Amino acid sequence: MPDIVVFGATSFVGQVAAYQAPEELGADGSGGPGGNPRGAIAGRARAKLDSLRAGLTFTVEQS
Repeated sequence: MPDIVVFGATSFVGQVAAYQAPEELGADGSGGPGGNPRGAIAGRARAKLDSLRAGLTFTVEQS
């Protein structure tokens, strides 16, 4: 189960939220609390989602 879901992730605000989410969840790379959060992104354009997914620092499972 994901720690966070970003709906509308291909919009400008959705992309900002997707990139900001790991910092808000405490993913600082130290392995401490938050460690490596798992997330899900949703949007209308599959190609844009794939592009966004490639640049994210949190784990996004493809379905």
